[in-house]
Amino acid sequence: GKGVRYVARVRVLNKSGEVSVDGNVLRLRKADEVVLLITAGTDYQGFAGRQTKDPLAVTLKELNKAASKSYDSLRKAHVADYQKYFRRASLQLGPVNSEAAGKPTPERIKALKAGADDPALAALYFNFGRYLLISSSRPGGLPPNLQGIWAEEIHTPWTGDWHLDMNVQMNYWPAEICNLSDLTQPLFALIDSLQGPGTKTAHDYYDARGWVAHVITNPWGFTSPGEAASWGAANGGSAWLCQHLYDHYLFTRDRKFLQWAYPILKGSARFYADTLIEEPTHQWLVVAPANSPENHFQTANGTDACICMGPTMLQQLVRYLFTDRKSTRLN
Repeated sequence: GKGVRYVARVRVLNKSGEVSVDGNVLRLRKADEVVLLITAGTDYQGFAGRQTKDPLAVTLKELNKAASKSYDSLRKAHVADYQKYFRRASLQLGPVNSEAAGKPTPERIKALKAGADDPALAALYFNFGRYLLISSSRPGGLPPNLQGIWAEEIHTPWTGDWHLDMNVQMNYWPAEICNLSDLTQPLFALIDSLQGPGTKTAHDYYDARGWVAHVITNPWGFTSPGEAASWGAANGGSAWLCQHLYDHYLFTRDRKFLQWAYPILKGSARFYADTLIEEPTHQWLVVAPANSPENHFQTANGTDACICMGPTMLQQLVRYLFTDRKSTRLN
């Protein structure tokens, strides 16, 4: 139908020995050295990515290019590319415990739970977060999603989509504070792409102006409520995404970027302005209907419920959005 064509290739560069293929099994026998080159691509034509309609030809070209280089030169280029980002920040917590640092990470975690002193383990976790972001978010590409480039399945958990109720945001928490601002471009491209479908969702579901995104989205701009009402109907995704836009400006003071981002912030603010109602008990303006994702509460008769008026989480997101949009008004 209208699905995406995908291609994956592998090439074996071997010194001595024999290489053969038996069905879907690649066999190598008696080789002294083996280098496996892997390339992949799709014909996805969306807001990011290769933008090629012939992934078969593109992947072959890339494979040939890689095969023309030695393993040492490929590794050297990879290390240099990674370190230009990784070396931008460092963290040391307490004196280095050489004995603990030499142990496998699972053993260090187990020892820490038993009371061992290993502050460097937290620094290792900090570096792991940076590794994930550096490895999965590059300008021009898609932002890291659930499972991301490490997924081994064809049908991945959560369909390999983006969840906007913290998962995507967590992926980018290291970006600005770790001097990796330039790696936010894929996220901002995603946000930009949601305005069109999000405008339709705001109108059709809420009779509101502006644009909105709920919890689930994907490369084709899904912005409607999805799956369970207990979490999939949460409509704070767009407000939370907008925090990343404004935080990027706070760190970079890039006025040109702010001029680009301001209409996105304004459109999101318009949606929440149209969905504010007066809460009957205290006459507060709150967003309704709404919910706090995966956070249930009990009603007076003991019934488990999710939908409410003005959950604290959403009120905080909207307050941040309204305040920042007002303080950065451009002429």
